[in-house]
Amino acid sequence: MSTFCADELQHALAEESSTAAIGPFHLIASAPLGATAAVTLLEGRTIRIALTTNGYSIVADDNDSDTDAGRYTATAPTFESIDQLLRSVSSMYEERRQQALIAALESVSDRPHMY
Repeated sequence: MSTFCADELQHALAEESSTAAIGPFHLIASAPLGATAAVTLLEGRTIRIALTTNGYSIVADDNDSDTDAGRYTATAPTFESIDQLLRSVSSMYEERRQQALIAALESVSDRPHMY
């Protein structure tokens, strides 16, 4: 699975996973113009996310075959970022992102000011 979309999807999900904003994920399909991953949300549901040249979308697999990214059809709007997509499907994602932002702001405010 070495296409631009597969690499980009892997990178975007790894970044979200590193901040504990999503659960486990793995790439399940890759084609020249797209890639699909199974992603476990913090609520415990697993969804399939596709990245194509149009953007990110949630997909439903036609017959549970993981061999061809082209077999997945979009079931929701297309988003420009993984962040937008995850916010639309997971209330816990948004809560976790806000907690991370507050923690980052608190760590900055605790530092001595350099003038």
